[in-house]
Amino acid sequence: YLPTAFSPNSDDHNDTFKPAGNLGGIKNFKMEIFSANGQKVADITNPHEGWNGLLPNGNKALFGNYLYRVQAEMTNEQVIDKNGSFVLLY
Repeated sequence: YLPTAFSPNSDDHNDTFKPAGNLGGIKNFKMEIFSANGQKVADITNPHEGWNGLLPNGNKALFGNYLYRVQAEMTNEQVIDKNGSFVLLY
């Protein structure tokens, strides 16, 4: 599953937006993060890494609502294609 909020404030709690749960069965993974106005702010290919709240230019993303799209292929050949939203908090 994916959380509904995260806070990249370096307190070692919810500092990255990433899938949670058993990730061992993932064979291929792609997660795209978009701002509320549709601008792509991150491409993630490692489900254990996630998004740290930084924009491509290195600046911190603004607090607020963001959208994601996750595409994953599992080792059992199941395909996951999921869209949703979350909140970035500081």
